[in-house]
Amino acid sequence: MRPLGSHHDQVSAVWHRAPKQPYYIHLKDNQQFAFAGIWESWKPADADEAIDTFAILTTTPNKLMSELHYRMPVILTPDVFDRWLSNGDPALFKSFPSEQMEAHPVSTLVNKPENESQECMTRLADAQQIPQLFS
Repeated sequence: MRPLGSHHDQVSAVWHRAPKQPYYIHLKDNQQFAFAGIWESWKPADADEAIDTFAILTTTPNKLMSELHYRMPVILTPDVFDRWLSNGDPALFKSFPSEQMEAHPVSTLVNKPENESQECMTRLADAQQIPQLFS
């Protein structure tokens, strides 16, 4: 699992040629959550040391996320953490209810790791948003 309180996603216009608009995505009740993931430690045949790898699992987007992306991470709330960690319960591998989520456009400041300010989560006014063609 990858614990989070929120995450950012990018929406691009016209086949990734235009600038990407980042969105701040979180649960409406501001509850912590995690992305479901899998990990493996393996040793390539031509290497001396094992490599630890991790992947976030994705699923079909809910209504909110389908407006932003063609897939979404599998979201887990604290009440199901143990179920995921004990056996990776396949019943949890589904879209999280969009009614429990919110998303709003934010500044492209979020695109730089050194920017860790509150401004990365602040909603942009409509006039500041990157224009989206054919939306």
